[in-house]
Amino acid sequence: MSFIIPFLGFLAGYFVVKHTGMKVPFGSANYLAVAVLATVDSLVGGWRAGIEHRFDKDIFLSGFFLNAIAAGLLAFFGDQIGVNLTLVGSIVFGMRIFTNLSLVRTHWISARRASRRMAATEQPIPVGSGLGGASHPS
Repeated sequence: MSFIIPFLGFLAGYFVVKHTGMKVPFGSANYLAVAVLATVDSLVGGWRAGIEHRFDKDIFLSGFFLNAIAAGLLAFFGDQIGVNLTLVGSIVFGMRIFTNLSLVRTHWISARRASRRMAATEQPIPVGSGLGGASHPS
């Protein structure tokens, strides 16, 4: 369940920025956008890892911050040399986000189907067997 904490932190950060009226300078908006996509990718990847029972808090936190910083810096350096790495980052992180979401969805649907199959195959306890709390007929 600890993989839900990053989502709550992400939402809290969003609402803090939204309600305090903080503004990002126009020249930095593209770099921040790619950094946010990197963090969303980390969040969805953490969600997937949690569902697969392999979530590691240390790996998640280091990836969350390092990926955001690296994505922003790569977009910045790309602009310095005249290459639009913001677009490349948006495409790559978008693909990773949707891939992880599709795997989460597939896992959720499979688990739901398995629970339905288990519920359908459960045999009811016959009345009068002594197991269901009913009294035996005399």
